[in-house]
This record gives sequence, structure tokens and C-alpha cells, in this order.
Amino acid sequence: MRLVQRRRLAERWKAAYQKPVVSLNMKFVNPGFEPQAQLEKLLQREEAIGGLFYAAKILGFDHVHGAGPAVWVSGFDSALAWRGLRPALEGECADVILRQHAYPRSLTRGAVQVGNVRVSHIIQTWLDVSAHATRGA
Repeated sequence: MRLVQRRRLAERWKAAYQKPVVSLNMKFVNPGFEPQAQLEKLLQREEAIGGLFYAAKILGFDHVHGAGPAVWVSGFDSALAWRGLRPALEGECADVILRQHAYPRSLTRGAVQVGNVRVSHIIQTWLDVSAHATRGA
């Protein structure tokens, strides 16, 4: 078996994932603790998965610097009730960006454990960041 027209197939695959994603900018409530430690604690929750450029960094493919960490959640209702987080006010820099994925089952099935956090696998990460505005052309 041989795969033909790989580039065309990859472009069609990416296009299916380029639907607008709803996201919420969030702040950590406790400023006394290191933000990275709070993020790792957040990613130990079963319903939270590190994504986008944060996942790329954890997986060893860090190629964008300065992008805020993104966390995939299954739903905003439960995530907004998590202790230690609050919505960021207008004009306030977010500590973490909660995002709701268009295909949550695909995301959770392929999540990988790296150390003590779960992140999206490398193919999912590529789909999510390949045409992201933060990355640029």
C-alpha cells in the first residue's frame, strides 16, 4: 500500500479542523504560586488536556515563543467552576486560555501523558497549530 497525493490529503485533513474554536481567557486566582506550577496542577485534571503551542513545547517541538498556554476542556460549564481560576477581565493578560475542541472524542482518545500532565498528541498538535494566527506563515 502506498499513500499518494499526501500534501492534498493533509490540506483536506487540516481544513476539517479549521472551524472557529470558542476560547476563554482565564487568570489564576492565587498570584502567590508560580503560574507554571498552577498550570501543571490544572493539567492533572482528567477533563483538561494541554494543547496548541504548550503541547508542542512539552512534546519537544517548541517553535513559537510567547504564546499563552492553551488547555482543551470538554465543556466550559464545568471548567468555569474549577477552583483557582477566574475569567480574565477585559484588557487583562490571560494566564491560560481554555478552549473547547470541535472534536473532543478525537482529542481525548489521543492525549498522551508526559511527566505529570496530559497533552494532545503530536498529530493533533500539528493540526491545531499549523494554520494558527500566532504562528504566522
